[in-house]
Amino acid sequence: MPRLYVLAGANGAGKSSIAGATFERESAGYFNRDEAARLMLAANPGISLAQANAEAWQQGKRLLERAIAQRLDFAFETTLGGTTIARLLQKAIASGVELRVWFVGLNSPELHIARVRARVERGGHPVPESKIRERYDSSRLNLVRLLPGLTALRVYDNSTERDPHAGKAPTPQLILQWERGRVVEACDLALVPEWAKPIVAAALHQFLCALRRLRTARGSPPVDRRRSSPAVRSSGSGRSRADPPRSSERTPARAWVSRESGGPPGTGPQRHPRSSGPGVPFPGRS
Repeated sequence: MPRLYVLAGANGAGKSSIAGATFERESAGYFNRDEAARLMLAANPGISLAQANAEAWQQGKRLLERAIAQRLDFAFETTLGGTTIARLLQKAIASGVELRVWFVGLNSPELHIARVRARVERGGHPVPESKIRERYDSSRLNLVRLLPGLTALRVYDNSTERDPHAGKAPTPQLILQWERGRVVEACDLALVPEWAKPIVAAALHQFLCALRRLRTARGSPPVDRRRSSPAVRSSGSGRSRADPPRSSERTPARAWVSRESGGPPGTGPQRHPRSSGPGVPFPGRS
């Protein structure tokens, strides 16, 4: 079965710093739009940076469309903030393509803006602040909408201040690992960053709905969400584990992104696993 590997997150999240090298090493078809734009500028000195970025985006879109149509493995990087790529990914899911997503976020749009500004000072391309703020919300909204059809998802918080250009490797925190409809690993909701709570809440909701249906089909008592969340239980290794369901129930994505409470109750105290760069397993090989 063909697979799409997606490295997603709003501008400045540090996607490339966290996993770009891993994607390049493990996937022959990895497309990095920033790198494509740099190559275009080098080959065509007469074009502007904006033109190079626009053409690189179109190139990435064409490659994604080809991968879906020809059922090819493909890996790429995206903000996931717009509608075009999100629609193509929904199309891929509907056609039976496995979709594996790494999503990287920061604890505020201001931090995204600050990191983009620092990148520009090192020669990177600028992004309007209004676009970053818009993508901060829309990227998470699109991810929640895609969640029911994902084969795998890893959500990382990269808010820790580290500068890879100064030789300091980023230390992202793994907030959620979702595999084939089950929550494999998750933090206590009390420890989940505010920006990631809608995503974790939506994942737990999907699992609980499926678990209730499964128990009903087996004649077991229904899950009481008011008392605890059976979706994730301790494995005795500092992680949280859950049995695989099959879920088709969906909560409107915008409700999760706008909800401040974080949704279902927590899963009990768990550690925040840490990993960085090459030590982070490639999606599908964990």
